Amino acid sequence: MFRDYPKEYDEKLWEIAKAECERLEKERPKDLEYLKMYYGYSLHHFGFGMYLRNRYGNDFPKIERDYVGNEIMNRMTAILFPAFENNLGIISTVTFCSEFLNAECYLKYGDYLINMICWKDHFKIGDWSWTDPELEYFDSFERKAFADYFWERFKQEYEGFMSAAYEKILDYDNFRAAALKLGYSEDEILETRAISDEVFKEEQCCLPLEILFFKHPTAKSIECAMKLKSVFEWVAKFISRFIEYIPDYAKECREFVRLMTVVNGYTLTYFPKFITDCEIVRGAVESDPEAIRFADKSAVTYELAETAARNSKHVLIFDNEIMKQYNDDDHIVRLAIEANGGNIVHTSERIRDSYEFAEMALQNPHKHIGNSFFYCFSERLRDNKELAMLELSCNDIDIRHFSERLLDDDDIAERLYSMEFERRHMRHMSERIRKKYGIEIISKPSEDIDSPVKYFSGKND
Repeated sequence: MFRDYPKEYDEKLWEIAKAECERLEKERPKDLEYLKMYYGYSLHHFGFGMYLRNRYGNDFPKIERDYVGNEIMNRMTAILFPAFENNLGIISTVTFCSEFLNAECYLKYGDYLINMICWKDHFKIGDWSWTDPELEYFDSFERKAFADYFWERFKQEYEGFMSAAYEKILDYDNFRAAALKLGYSEDEILETRAISDEVFKEEQCCLPLEILFFKHPTAKSIECAMKLKSVFEWVAKFISRFIEYIPDYAKECREFVRLMTVVNGYTLTYFPKFITDCEIVRGAVESDPEAIRFADKSAVTYELAETAARNSKHVLIFDNEIMKQYNDDDHIVRLAIEANGGNIVHTSERIRDSYEFAEMALQNPHKHIGNSFFYCFSERLRDNKELAMLELSCNDIDIRHFSERLLDDDDIAERLYSMEFERRHMRHMSERIRKKYGIEIISKPSEDIDSPVKYFSGKND
């Protein structure tokens, strides 16, 4: 059951939901698959829900803007999973609260949880809604008692559904049979089950029981474990949630460590025994260049440093002891700066005094480091007008480190003033420039780029 909106609103919400489902299916099938697996994350304001909120939020003045994305997502889910039968309460609870189990279910069985576990077998009380016919038999004084009863009953039914989903994904009987066949004892099997039960209790997801097959690794046991390769890879992506539960024997099994680090190189930090293993380290760095900071120097070759630099789009690769030895190497520095201009910040003094490298960095900026990196250039380069003009072309500019000469330059001032969304930086220009453009500072400029200032009362204003 959906909220009672005006008919035209309800029809429009369904129309948008249908159109978005069709668009995703046609244009972005992988995104649609991800949405089905991780509904809760997608619904969040920083997921697909943000896109829906921003695109359609102003189309429904009678609905709070933050709710618009939710309302469209709920209808999309009803379209994508007809088994919900438009039951809003079940949609919200089952899909949001069981998204990890849903992902594991899809990876293990190739189908989604709601298609494998019938919610009607567990949610007997139905949807929570004050339009429930039963409410007609209660006066206002009895409503509170009924609500308490309703929620307690719903909680029990929800726990029953989650337990059934967990058991389905665990597939304990088949696991036990396979484990006994491989020579594992009943105690080892029960111990592994206890670990997974704890994960389910704390995290509402399950650690694959097949992790036991890495305890006494043989060709046969590894083969059996690798049948769940995609599930273990999924675990690696969420390793911070699982690491405390992973048994020590798995952390010491080379096959398991390789499986984890190839998917999520950063997990190398959890496997200190393998930081000297060249193959493990290489796989980790190829997955995540930042993994090189956890490696032992003996496992880091020049070729590996090249790989880390080439793939450092989202990290400052020289900001660690391992890569610091290469911060004056022209070839590796060039690879790093081509990937991410911000990498120049932690290079040698010689590199930061090179016009060639400074120009390259400003032409390849990436937002992840936040503000400008113009400050790291040598004093000579911070007085270079061409570089200053390039800085003004970047997404995150900061003119505070321009030389006094450049802060009094009319061309720079004219360019900066023409940039409507960057005019606030004009307050850092020289007193002559500020007077010329009618800029009055009502508070002393500070390191805080957003300090108050009366921006414009003169030229072109």
